[in-house]
Amino acid sequence: MPSKYLRVGVAALWLTTSLSAIAAAVQVEAFIVSTNADNVVTNSTICTPGSTLTTECVSFTQFIGHGLPTADTGTVTHLRSTFDDGNGSQVPNFVLNGRARAFADFGQLHASTFVQIQGAGGNDVTIGGRAVANLTDSVTVHSSVLPVGSPVTVKVKMDVSGTGGGRMSFGINGVAQRAGVSDDFPVGGDALEDFEITYDAKVGDKFQVVYGLTAYTRMFSSGWGPIDVLNGRNNSSDYGNSVYLYMGGLDPSLGVTLQNDNGFTYATSAVPEPGAAWLLLTGLPLLAWRARRRQGTSAG
Repeated sequence: MPSKYLRVGVAALWLTTSLSAIAAAVQVEAFIVSTNADNVVTNSTICTPGSTLTTECVSFTQFIGHGLPTADTGTVTHLRSTFDDGNGSQVPNFVLNGRARAFADFGQLHASTFVQIQGAGGNDVTIGGRAVANLTDSVTVHSSVLPVGSPVTVKVKMDVSGTGGGRMSFGINGVAQRAGVSDDFPVGGDALEDFEITYDAKVGDKFQVVYGLTAYTRMFSSGWGPIDVLNGRNNSSDYGNSVYLYMGGLDPSLGVTLQNDNGFTYATSAVPEPGAAWLLLTGLPLLAWRARRRQGTSAG
C-alpha cells in the first residue's frame, strides 16, 4: 500500500537564477475522442479546437500577466450515435456520451471527465475523455526574519483529492518531475496521492514553477452483453475539487513565503479541508503576521 505522502529530498539544489519576470500562464484543455480511446492516455492526439463526426475539442492558453489573477475554465461535451452497415432503422446501435472539464488558477488545478456507452450493441466502439490544467508561474523566496541571501529549505506540497485515471506534475526552472500517476481501469480507477518535496534555496531567489493535472478515462464496448444493453457502461475520473499547491519554508519560525509577480502568496501552513482551502490561499499570510508580531513585541 503506497504511503499517503511521497517525500523526496533534493539536497543542495540551489534555485538562484537570472530569470527575468515571467508572467503566469494558464492552459486548460478539454478533449473527447470517440475513435481511439487510448489516445487520452498516450496524449498522442493534438487537441485542435472544433468538432467533427468523431471528436470534439476545446483548447486555449491565456497569459495572465501582471495584475489580478484570472481564472479560466474549459468544458466540452460530446454526443454521438453510431449505426452499423445494414441498420436502416432510426435506432442507433450505440450512443456515446462524454464530457470533460478543466480549471486552473494560482495554487489550484481541477480536472474531471466522464464517458458513457449505451445501446443494443453492434460493431465495437470506444470513447475517451481527457481534461488538462497547467499553470506556469514566476515566484520569489521571501522571509520576514532572514536577510536576502540566507539559505533556507523550501517545501512544496500538492494536496490532491479525487479518484480515477490521472497524472500530476511539478517542476522548477525547467526540471519537470512526475508527481503522481493513477490508472483509469478498473472502472472507477485508482487515485492520485499527495506529493511532497523539499529544495534548498536562498532568500531573494526567483524561479519558475510549472504544475499540472490531467484527468483521463476510457470505455470500450467489446463483449457487450444483456446487462450492458440494460445499464450501459460508463467510467469517470473526477479531480474536480483538486489539486491545491502549497509552497513555503520548512521552518515556520523563519517566516519564509513564496510570492509570485502578481503579488499572490502561496500558502505555507497545513492543508485545510477543501472547502476552506481557497480562503487560505488567497490571503491569510499567517507566518508573516506572526513574525511581525514577534518583532513588534521585541521592539516594545
